[in-house]
Amino acid sequence: MHGIGIQTKNQSKISLTMNTKYLFLIAFVLLLALSSFAFGQTAQPSTPTQKVLKLESVEFKGLQRLKSEQVLAQSGLQIGQIITPDIVDEAAARLNDSGLFSKLGYRFRSSGEQAFVTFNVEENRITIPVVFDNFIWFTEEEIWLGVKKDVPSFTGTIPESGDGIEQIRNSLERILKTKKIEGRVETMPYTDQSGMNPKQIFTVKGVNMTPCSMRFIGAIEISEKDLIAKSQDLLKGEYSRNFVEDFANTNLKPLYRKIGFLKAKFMEVTAKPTADDSECKGVIVTVKVEEGKAYTWNGATWGNNKGLTTLELDVALGLKQGEITDGLKIDKGLEDIKTAYSRKGFLSANFNPQEVFDDDKKNVSFHFNVSEGPQFKMGTLTIIGLPDDVIPRLQESWKIKAGEVYDSFYIKEFTDKVLVKENSLILLIRGNPKIRQYTSVKPDVKTLTVNVTIEFKE
Repeated sequence: MHGIGIQTKNQSKISLTMNTKYLFLIAFVLLLALSSFAFGQTAQPSTPTQKVLKLESVEFKGLQRLKSEQVLAQSGLQIGQIITPDIVDEAAARLNDSGLFSKLGYRFRSSGEQAFVTFNVEENRITIPVVFDNFIWFTEEEIWLGVKKDVPSFTGTIPESGDGIEQIRNSLERILKTKKIEGRVETMPYTDQSGMNPKQIFTVKGVNMTPCSMRFIGAIEISEKDLIAKSQDLLKGEYSRNFVEDFANTNLKPLYRKIGFLKAKFMEVTAKPTADDSECKGVIVTVKVEEGKAYTWNGATWGNNKGLTTLELDVALGLKQGEITDGLKIDKGLEDIKTAYSRKGFLSANFNPQEVFDDDKKNVSFHFNVSEGPQFKMGTLTIIGLPDDVIPRLQESWKIKAGEVYDSFYIKEFTDKVLVKENSLILLIRGNPKIRQYTSVKPDVKTLTVNVTIEFKE
């Protein structure tokens, strides 16, 4: 019994020891679990619920040319949408990247569940006209509507900076795909021969655009046959509406101006693909002509002319009362007048012609508002590249002395009559045929003098 009691006692001790270890183990596991749970809660803190705001209005202050609805569409914002400050930031970035504005800022406010946004803007004043050069599968209206679908602010011009060019190019490529045309769109800046009138031209490349034939609709006074004969250069290379328009104004319009049709216009240039069974695969180009009337000469009036008399100006213009107004003769006459002014030291004279048409009597008169500019005097004459003993003699032969009225055409006269006879120069050129004459003319607007340098060198 004792042994049994001891045994029971020992068993109880062992049981107690094992139970204690087991309890500690469970407690340790629970502690680890609680620690892990606590750590997990620390790594993922709860955030307060953000207030839901609905866009009630968007106002644009400072618009001049653009309309609010165009700019709103360009921003990507929509009245009634759920809005946050980040979304407004993104809209402002889109407007800024468009190049439409030189200055842009905004104010965001809320009232209850409504949000209000006000943009303060200053439009970019410099915009460039856009030309869709050879999109022959579409009308101009279709192109415009297609582009406005992707670029809501498009009005026919493009800012000189920003991503507007790329937006329009992408839009045009999408439009081409609607008719499964496998061309690519390229773009380039363009100016006229004087470096003025900039344009941004978008052109389709990778499609055959060879001009196969020309048509001139409305040509009567000058026959269509004659206009086509004068336009053979248009049948070379690829079709370009911009090139056809420039060619017509530069090469064909003078034909009309010479016979008194001073208002003649080449109104529309279009092209369409040739038929599938045509021998020439390319395009047919059509130009619409509006000839107008032939005008007779009804005289000229001159204002602010002092350097030349009215009689001198009329004689230089070379037109007589009642004769057909030859526009080319007017052009030449004005060039002669400009030369006459420059021979009297007026180097920047211009005339600002204003035409006065009488359509009932079919005559025209011109009023020229003359701006003569300052009169320049002779400054210094420098000759370089000839023997030292020759230079003073040649300078002495120069007839316009310092302080006398400068004649811009005297350099040619001096070269043709004096330098051509100079033996030292003749020998110099014989010894080295690569020798050339270089003439530099530098007007000084501060002193109103002209300094001339004549240099001989390879």
